[in-house]
Amino acid sequence: MYGLIVKGSFSAAHMLPGHPTCGVLHGHTWKVEVKVNGGLNLQNGMLVDFADIKKLWRQFDHTYLNDFFDMPTAENIASYIFEKLVSIVGDIPGNNIYVEYVRVWESDDACCEVS
Repeated sequence: MYGLIVKGSFSAAHMLPGHPTCGVLHGHTWKVEVKVNGGLNLQNGMLVDFADIKKLWRQFDHTYLNDFFDMPTAENIASYIFEKLVSIVGDIPGNNIYVEYVRVWESDDACCEVS
């Protein structure tokens, strides 16, 4: 069994409609961390291609997150990445791969984890 951890970041603006503080346009440098476990693909020697994982959040870099989400919270971003990653690893045959967690950090001291 192998464990793969991939980290990255993206910069994006958002606002949370109706929130007393975050209801105004502002931005973050979001950090993302994912962990995938399973067996190696014997054809390419990989668990999952790093590039396939990183593209899940790179699409948000330098964007307005409200264009993607009705409520662009760390929870909703983490859920989106988790579901997409589950779909990617589900398409890899025979390696018993699963997503252990996705963490999305809005700041250095606040994140959401989906597992």
